[in-house]
Amino acid sequence: MAKTDVIILLVNKNNLQKVIGSLNFETVNVVQLVMDDRQGDFFVVDDISIPVCSYADMKPIMTEGKNFYWLICGGWDDSNELKKFLQANGIPREKILNFSLYNHITYDWIANIRYTEKNPIDFFATGISYTEVGLDMKCFPGYRGVNLSCSNSDLRENFLTAKYVFEHSRGGGILNL
Repeated sequence: MAKTDVIILLVNKNNLQKVIGSLNFETVNVVQLVMDDRQGDFFVVDDISIPVCSYADMKPIMTEGKNFYWLICGGWDDSNELKKFLQANGIPREKILNFSLYNHITYDWIANIRYTEKNPIDFFATGISYTEVGLDMKCFPGYRGVNLSCSNSDLRENFLTAKYVFEHSRGGGILNL
């Protein structure tokens, strides 16, 4: 399977671990990490070295990276401004993606999503914090399920989560309970 080449534009350095932790390195090749206040020329995760540059030094990357996907990791305002900047410098709009993680998305949630991609499941749950902390998975003995609810999630996020699970789950064994 061919990997997709991406360039990450990180607006807030505090989100670096969340962003890197949410990537599936089996399908994504990070060509460049762009962030201010960098420390060193490379960021190393597992056995992967990712080149790092600052926003001030990214002009050559924009010239070479027109065919890469550009993942903007920041708030909506930051994303809109960066989209405009990238488009003004020749990056096609369809190659620019908002890759922000909401604060309530956790590594457990991401792990559960990945679990649904690789393993057959019988059920999944979405919802708000009541479901996130209140659902006892032991109440469903003999069934494989995941809790994909998130604090402060809205109907749109829950719908998109469910849509993703139905489109990407293995085995098609999701029950209609």
